[in-house]
Formats: sequence, structure tokens, C-alpha cells
Amino acid sequence: EKTIYSDWNSDAITTYLYLWQTSGDEKYKNIAVNTLNFFKDNMVTEQGAYHYFKEDKSKSVRGNLLDNSHLLLTFVEGYVVLNDDSYLKTAKELADYSLNELYDWNSGGFFERHSLNIEMYGPGENVKLSKPIQENGIMSYALLKLYKQTNNLDYLNSGIKTLGLIQDNVAGLDRGYYGVMAAKFAIENNLLKEYD
Repeated sequence: EKTIYSDWNSDAITTYLYLWQTSGDEKYKNIAVNTLNFFKDNMVTEQGAYHYFKEDKSKSVRGNLLDNSHLLLTFVEGYVVLNDDSYLKTAKELADYSLNELYDWNSGGFFERHSLNIEMYGPGENVKLSKPIQENGIMSYALLKLYKQTNNLDYLNSGIKTLGLIQDNVAGLDRGYYGVMAAKFAIENNLLKEYD
């Protein structure tokens, strides 16, 4: 499979950042940096992240929580580990897009899809108002971590409100892992006292 997917590559980048931190082996850092730079330069736009990049250099499908949540967390981690300001800028672009286009400002949480790629879906399916637990956990964790780097209260408030939305629905390690990590991060950093 020669197609490059945003969500799967995000997990790989985070893994290579961790491997570099724990081993000090520069090859892991180089893989993470090269892949972060590829996604920063080719896959993230002001209209959100693309889902895939094909061998013929075509890319498509924006507006999905899946890609924006995974890449947001990856770029926050990239900034924290590598201290590259361009990664923080990319993380803020992804967060701001997600808050503008996918966030439910009334009830909290992020909708699954709001895609402008209407031709990729059946009638009306380019918008999907479900709020998947796993991706909302990722968004909550990423936004809380981003808040610690920026002091932007929109990131804190939406991260905490999203965590509150999913807390009773977290089930199983796969879907619930990032929700648990978000809760742990909020407690360790005393973020509920800063929540507005």
C-alpha cells in the first residue's frame, strides 16, 4: 500500500519521538522530523488536514475528526519534544480549524465529519454529527497539552468540556486510552482550577 494516511502516520511519528527520547538514537529523531515536515508542508491546510496522499501526489478528503485529532496531538508532541516553533504553529492551525468547523459549542465535543469534499460522499453524508469517543479523547488530550504551551483559554475550555462529555462513555482500552490520558493530564496540571 503506497498511500500515506494521516491518522496512521501520526501514531508512527509519536512512536518515533518516544523511541528517540528513550534511546537517544538519532535515526528515530530523523524519521519523526522528516515525517512531521512532510505532513506540515503537504497535508495540513487552513481547511484542516487531508486524509490521504497517493503515490501520484494526489490528496483528498478533508474535514474529518479522525485526521485532525491525530495530527493535532502529533504536532503538539512534536513541539514539546523538538521545540520547533513551526510544529506549534501547525498544531494551532489544526486546533483552530477543529474548533471552528467540528466543535459543538453548545454541548461540547467534536463532530465526526464536516467535509467540503461533497463528491466523496453520498447525499448529506459529508456531515456526520456523531461524536466518536476515541477521537474526542485524542482532541481533549491534545487541546489540554496545547493549552499548556499557549495559555489559550479556548483550548483549555474545549478540552475540559470535551473530557466531561466523554467521561461516562469511555469503554475499553482502544477507545478510552486518550480520554484517560486527558483526565490524568488535567489532574496532574491542576487544569480544573484554570477552567472557565
